[in-house]
Amino acid sequence: MFDIYVRVSKLGERSEEEATEVYEAKCRAWAERAGIAIDEVEEDTDVSGGTPVAERRLERLIRRVEAGESEGILTPYLDRFGRDIIEGALAYRRIRLAGGRLVCCEDGIDSDRPGDEMVFQLRTVIAEDYLRRVKANFQSGVDRAVQKGVYLAAKPPFGYKRKDEVAPDYDEDGAPVKNGSLVVDERERALLVELYARRAAGANVGELTRFLQAEGVAITKSGASARSCRTAATWARCASRTAARASRRCSRTTTRRC
Repeated sequence: MFDIYVRVSKLGERSEEEATEVYEAKCRAWAERAGIAIDEVEEDTDVSGGTPVAERRLERLIRRVEAGESEGILTPYLDRFGRDIIEGALAYRRIRLAGGRLVCCEDGIDSDRPGDEMVFQLRTVIAEDYLRRVKANFQSGVDRAVQKGVYLAAKPPFGYKRKDEVAPDYDEDGAPVKNGSLVVDERERALLVELYARRAAGANVGELTRFLQAEGVAITKSGASARSCRTAATWARCASRTAARASRRCSRTTTRRC
């Protein structure tokens, strides 16, 4: 019996099932034509093809082949198996040395075919190069956005608002124009100043949280306001340690002079 491995780099707006069901169906169709039974299915979602095999569910399937529990692995395309030449070549070799079989159902890779290992490696080099170019293009886009002052995270930090929320602009068709640059939220700015002042006076995170809640600020564990409380606490600890170190240095210097 064979196992199926499916990897999806980014889910986007899709559910895991929506993202993987087409790939799994392709593998099952190939298995049916080849008269091969399917045992287990492993899926990696929101996982880059450059991620090491040991950090993916693929590792478990390879170990099953090595343990004699599986005859091999089916995956729809080579680039779903991975986009790293070293990781890919090692995984391929492990499957072959264990007497297993790797089949990329939709693009002709079959480790049982003579000369297939060279084809696998050449095509993995191409897949890795594609990943490298995608990363470079993405980083270029990020750099341009940063130069324009665009805040890239989904939600602005506490004390700020997106400009298109505060002062929306519209194009000639009346559609809103996206503008991810940040502007200061004056009400939250005052709260932040007070937050740091309270922390400097000795208030703990719980007290800072209750202060914000009393001011009508919704607090969630991962929210910007909660992060501000923790940041204020961290800032105060760092400031305290810095002051203590400065005091000790000053004391040592004074002692030497005496």
